[in-house]
Amino acid sequence: MGLAVSVGNPCVGYDAEGEEHYRRQFAGLAAALAASGHRWTPPAGPPPSGQARRYVSSFPYSCLHYLRRAYALDAEGQPVTPVVDGNLKDADGFVDDASS
Repeated sequence: MGLAVSVGNPCVGYDAEGEEHYRRQFAGLAAALAASGHRWTPPAGPPPSGQARRYVSSFPYSCLHYLRRAYALDAEGQPVTPVVDGNLKDADGFVDDASS
């Protein structure tokens, strides 16, 4: 099992119906983030010619725990810091409390 993450609207330029669907999704996301005090601007379209976005096809399932930790730190108003030596054990209780 893996975790796939994408950025932007994959339909820009070739699927008008799909493009509109993603625009509505991004508008809803922006509204939800604004309601919680976060500012986010949906991507306007594809990057300028010759400037591709970074691409990663997927992440192993184990990366989900790093994402949960980042969410918990942000939800508690703490800075999101790197994990030292891959040690997630120190954050287990904190992450469970913040995400439940």
